[in-house]
Amino acid sequence: MSEESFELGGLQLHSSFESHPERLERGGWLVSVDMKERELTKSEARMLR
Repeated sequence: MSEESFELGGLQLHSSFESHPERLERGGWLVSVDMKERELTKSEARMLR
């Protein structure tokens, strides 16, 4: 992964229903960040040091 994207993953358990057996589903998502970050002002940057 990079600074612009990250991956989410998870498991979901589906209960049995009528003639369908119980099943476990695995999912994954690749998320891309599309928000631009503003530059810190000089005083904000000094506060972080």
